[in-house]
Amino acid sequence: MIEKIQDKDGMILHIKSSSIVYLENMLNGLEYLKRDKTLPRNLRIFEDATNAEVAFSISDIDLLIKKMHEVAQEYNMIRHAVLHHSPKSTAYAILIKQRKHENNYLIGIFSTKKGAHLWLNTK
Repeated sequence: MIEKIQDKDGMILHIKSSSIVYLENMLNGLEYLKRDKTLPRNLRIFEDATNAEVAFSISDIDLLIKKMHEVAQEYNMIRHAVLHHSPKSTAYAILIKQRKHENNYLIGIFSTKKGAHLWLNTK
């Protein structure tokens, strides 16, 4: 589920991940970000993946990073806060954060909604 929510600082894209997240889901989500020209070029994303489990392998991370690079070219800045509870999903998110090279696509990994929103709203 994707929802655009307006707050005092502009728009935040809220994403609720399904219970099982396949590689195709991740690639489709990144393609959506790449194509949607109505999103602000300084994009804030809050992704609730608390009940999600990844169903792809570590070897797929490089493909995701390549797609993130393509998406980053379309934006001035992306701040992407991900809320995780699963150890495996958290580990995958940390690997992606460490391996990506774009300075304008920031990933924050959180265990609380409050922490994620505080980070999204920092300048």
